[in-house]
Amino acid sequence: MTTPQVEFGIDEYFRKEGAEISQCFESVVCLEDVTNPKPAPEPYLVAMERLGVSTGFAFEDSESGKRSARSAGLQVVEISNPRDLPAVVRSKITLR
Repeated sequence: MTTPQVEFGIDEYFRKEGAEISQCFESVVCLEDVTNPKPAPEPYLVAMERLGVSTGFAFEDSESGKRSARSAGLQVVEISNPRDLPAVVRSKITLR
């Protein structure tokens, strides 16, 4: 997950929404983790480095996030509301 929020703020948001952030994401890149936040590609590049990947998908709801992800070389899946994310992810997964 990449976010323009500070770490404390994002933890509070997820606690309020009823989800513990550490259970939902393998890596969280917050504002204090980067020098150049979105729309620069740095947040996604840091996340990709932490995860050990060179390609992937970004699920984004903001224009700056979409630009950031594309600049980092990721494919972007647009979501209109972050609460729709689980349904959007399920619709994009192909089981073999």
